[in-house]
Amino acid sequence: MDLKEIDELKQSNIDLKAKIDKMDKEAREREEILFRQSRLASMGEMLGNISHQWRQPLMEIAALLMKVETRVVYENKIDIDFISEVMLEINTVLKYMSDTIDVFRNFYSDEKNKEKILASEIINSVEHMLGTSIKQSEIKYEVCLNRDIYFKIYKNEFLQVLINIINNAKEILLIRKIKEPKILLEVSENTEYTMISISDNGGGIKTNDISTIFKPFYTDKANGTGIGLFISKVIIEKKHNGRVAVDNYLQGARFIIKIKKD
Repeated sequence: MDLKEIDELKQSNIDLKAKIDKMDKEAREREEILFRQSRLASMGEMLGNISHQWRQPLMEIAALLMKVETRVVYENKIDIDFISEVMLEINTVLKYMSDTIDVFRNFYSDEKNKEKILASEIINSVEHMLGTSIKQSEIKYEVCLNRDIYFKIYKNEFLQVLINIINNAKEILLIRKIKEPKILLEVSENTEYTMISISDNGGGIKTNDISTIFKPFYTDKANGTGIGLFISKVIIEKKHNGRVAVDNYLQGARFIIKIKKD
């Protein structure tokens, strides 16, 4: 091989690298756009969830105030101990509402660093955001967590993944009108990974190639965008150095999220 051929080969390698770098940059930009679209799409759902989460506490406060009104108007007396008890209950409900707003507000804040967070804290955040909606759908929601387990994560992005998967499970259970619908969240760990498993009894994923559900714009729901699970996979694998997998088991679908320990 003469010098001219060597120079041509070098130039060819440079051109090829430039093309690969350009394609890689374009792919990252597309993923970022889809990520933002996914966050925007979830904002409408989150606003709906806030209304669900607040409706019951507001009814509780109204009922407590009615009890006070009954005592004052019909019994014509004020019991200080009774009033103190009612005020304590109202403050407890208001604190729950305040905590709920904090969870929703923090969900959309930017994160620059990973945090070491207890699994129980993550589960409580999910409960604040989806608990009432799941309960009103008459879905049995169970959590299996036997001990303190820590995840080192971008909390808001990790929550987005859990919410995507749980919401998908809820929709499937409702669409298929499953009797005694159930969602189970299990937390575990081994020497290499911390893990969260989310399973339902909705009959499983109806496709020949189950991995297609992670492809962009794939959806089996009439109003689905097809980007939620794709973005979830990107968040776990590229931002958390983890893995996300899905399989069908006896009763339904099961998603397993693994985060590599540092």
